[in-house]
Amino acid sequence: MVQITKGKFDGLQRLSNDKGIIAALAIDQRGSLKKNDSRS
Repeated sequence: MVQITKGKFDGLQRLSNDKGIIAALAIDQRGSLKKNDSRS
């Protein structure tokens, strides 16, 4: 079992709902970075 500090555990609890599920959104912006690169 992995052990984490109380602070990290408390932070994860704040991010999760009552069922322990963490809602997160990840957006891939690599295409935007390439398009705006002045070297290309």
